Amino acid sequence: MGRTAAFVLGSAVFASVLLGCGGNAAPQTVPALMMAPADRRAALADAGLRAETVAAPAGPLRVYVGGRGPTVVLVHGSAGQAGDWYRLVPALAKHYTLLVPDLPGHGESAPAEGPLPVNGLAAAVGAVIDAQAPAGKVTLVGNSLGGWVSLLYAAQHPERVARVVGIDSSGIFAPLPVSLRPSNRDEAKRLALAVRGPSAPQPDDAEADAIVAGIAAGPAARLVAGLRAEDFLEKQAASIRVPVDLLWGEEDGLLVPDYGRKLAALLPDARFRLLPKSGHMAPVWSPEALLPVLLEVLAAPPGTHAATMPTVALPAPPATPAPSP
Repeated sequence: MGRTAAFVLGSAVFASVLLGCGGNAAPQTVPALMMAPADRRAALADAGLRAETVAAPAGPLRVYVGGRGPTVVLVHGSAGQAGDWYRLVPALAKHYTLLVPDLPGHGESAPAEGPLPVNGLAAAVGAVIDAQAPAGKVTLVGNSLGGWVSLLYAAQHPERVARVVGIDSSGIFAPLPVSLRPSNRDEAKRLALAVRGPSAPQPDDAEADAIVAGIAAGPAARLVAGLRAEDFLEKQAASIRVPVDLLWGEEDGLLVPDYGRKLAALLPDARFRLLPKSGHMAPVWSPEALLPVLLEVLAAPPGTHAATMPTVALPAPPATPAPSP
């Protein structure tokens, strides 16, 4: 995968690593782990969201709409779908009007084939915003690829964006510690550990086999085919002037916390905060850690950050040996 790895990273296995799991019951503040894809979408309806269709440049998009209050757009990662937010939606919908789309080529959104460039995904999110929230500004909340899409949209349309919340966002170049295209159970288990983090349930042999098959059949190749150098955030970050709050799983083994700190340092107005016992996919695997922090961040006055969001502290550079006399 080379340097394109930062594009897909953990989100390329988003759907696959959601397959059945065991583990302890989740706290009552969020729905129980773990539902099948169709049931996750049904859970959005149970929380009061309605399914609608929005016209977009690459074809019709499915979007779930509901709640009350300021508008918040929830953007999933690659190989995911709107239902991936089901554990957070009931609490968020009490305070915010939610727009929860299936990105192009995902869930029930077109197109069914062809490359999926990040810029096109951002344009689709823009179509949802224009159709469902035509006046005023929105807050974008994105996980992994969804964070990249949200930041790219903010760079292109700052007049429509009040804030971006990136949860383990991708979008800058990085090496990978594991293969994103596992060919056997052991590789799938190593990948799941990196994505979920050690505090989350890990796959058994049957689920590991399903991860291998799911990734092979997923949209990763279409996403890689759509990569363009100008969409990477090294080229876009300086133009993103809205407040950005980066929430990062301290156990993320794909985009490690220092990756998030590097991304924050590229942005003019960013804050960075670790989420305890969370991996790359906090909305799915550790919403009980994410939800209170997310509500705090969303409640900050426009143009500001929550008081608990610290300024960015970059890792110390390696010591440089003193020159020889």
